[in-house]
Amino acid sequence: MTPHPKAHKASDKTDGTGPQEYEEGATRFCSRENCFNHKDLKECAQCKCVRYCSKECQRKDWKLHKPTCAYNAQQFAAVEGGEPLLQRNLRHWVARFYSTLVSAAIRGLDLRFDWDRINQGGIIIGLEPRPHLNVGSRWRVGMVAARPNESIFEMLDKVGMMERYRDEVFPGHEEARKRLRESSGGRSDYAYVVILASNCGPDAL
Repeated sequence: MTPHPKAHKASDKTDGTGPQEYEEGATRFCSRENCFNHKDLKECAQCKCVRYCSKECQRKDWKLHKPTCAYNAQQFAAVEGGEPLLQRNLRHWVARFYSTLVSAAIRGLDLRFDWDRINQGGIIIGLEPRPHLNVGSRWRVGMVAARPNESIFEMLDKVGMMERYRDEVFPGHEEARKRLRESSGGRSDYAYVVILASNCGPDAL
C-alpha cells in the first residue's frame, strides 16, 4: 500500500470516519501479477471485476483472467434489471481492499513460515453496512478470523450454502488456483476468503 505523504494523527480512524485523505489512499492496484500501478485504472468492460493500468497489462493477464471473466459476466447477465445492490457494493469493497485482503490471508494463515497452510484453512470476514458516499466503502469490518477448512465448511452448511459452494464455487476456486500456480511457477496461489455481509440495521443498503 502506498503511504500518504501526510502523517496520520492519533485521532485518525480506520472505520471511515477519519480524515478524507485516509479514505482516498491507494488501496487498489493493477490486477496483473507483480504490477503495482494504481493510477488511471480501467475496469474490464465485460465483467467489471478487475482493473488494469494499461492495455498491455490486460493483454498479458487475459489467459489467467478469461475463465473468471466469462463466469462473472454470465452471472451479471442472468440478473434482471442489472446487478443487485448488495452484490455491487460487496464487489466494489473487495476491489477497493483487495491488497489488504491479501495481506490478511498471508498473516492470518501464517503463510510466511508455512506455505502449506494455504491448503488447510482460510479467512472469514464479517461485514456490517455503514453510511458512506463511496460505493466501495459502504461496509464496516465487524470481525476477522482464520479458521480451518472444516470450520468454514460447517459454517457454510449452517447458512444453507454448502451445496452451492461444493458444486460451483469450490471447483472454480481449485481450477483458478491451478492456473495461477502454473502461470507463476508456483510462486502465487489463491486462499479461501469467505465474506459474510449482514444487511440490516439503520444503515442497511
